[in-house]
Amino acid sequence: MESINRALQVLNTILKATDTDRNISDDLPNDMPGVDSLQDFFEEYEKKLAKLLRKQMKYYCKALSVYEAEEVVSEAILTLFEEDLFLNDTFESDMANLSNEVLLPIIIALCQIIMEYLDPDILFEELSEQTEADVTTWGITLA
Repeated sequence: MESINRALQVLNTILKATDTDRNISDDLPNDMPGVDSLQDFFEEYEKKLAKLLRKQMKYYCKALSVYEAEEVVSEAILTLFEEDLFLNDTFESDMANLSNEVLLPIIIALCQIIMEYLDPDILFEELSEQTEADVTTWGITLA
């Protein structure tokens, strides 16, 4: 029972660390395996997400620059947004793909860390299909 309580404390620490800008590995026990890989996953996700957001900003700024000479918001710019930009915007699907690309390895790494922490003799093998589907749905919802 003690190992389960320790694992729950570690999970709680991970969740709290993600709410702040601290390095996750600084707050976890030194004897916990795989801690450094978690921080790497989170940092990689943040970099890719920042790149995706910059791409999104450029997409709209480029489209708006066409209309910068006009003084008043016109019907044409509203049409541009409604019919062209919003329909051709790939941010939601790109964000969902990025989230799924990063979330599944994070969940797998967490499962491996927790299993090794609870009982080093029993190794984590794979996620269930339902868990993978749930993580994929979560990535789409996040986007």
